[in-house]
Amino acid sequence: MHNSYKVSIIYFVFFSILLLVSAFMIFATKIGFSPADISSYYLGNEEKFMQAKSFSGLLKVIYPHIFAMALFTMVLLHFVYFTNYKKSKIFQYLIISTYLTILLEIFSPFAILQGATLFAIIKLISMLCMFILFFYIFWLLLKSILIQKNQNF
Repeated sequence: MHNSYKVSIIYFVFFSILLLVSAFMIFATKIGFSPADISSYYLGNEEKFMQAKSFSGLLKVIYPHIFAMALFTMVLLHFVYFTNYKKSKIFQYLIISTYLTILLEIFSPFAILQGATLFAIIKLISMLCMFILFFYIFWLLLKSILIQKNQNF
């Protein structure tokens, strides 16, 4: 693997970490980390002067996230494909679990709007799992680039 490719992956991971940290901070300040906070964000809360989200409002927010998250995940997993992990079961589980958690995280607000407040817990769990999976992928990439010198890419 060329050094320029390694540097590109390191920069991508660095900026991805900044992206995820800022997303985490936005979620913390805008919504909160309890199922009640998540439910009140989507269903509205008179005490906090929060209006309920509409179906079309959710679509406007979720529409660009579908493409962005799919592309971001595809790029990350594409980088993992160039490591020795591509033939392992870990790689197959990463693909399935990452896309599944993204789907749950993105589409659970629609279920919350329909009154299924259990999906507030599912949204919270899927979001945390998504962050954990992304950081695990970052770790695999950095480990492959920085620690294992004699890897065949």
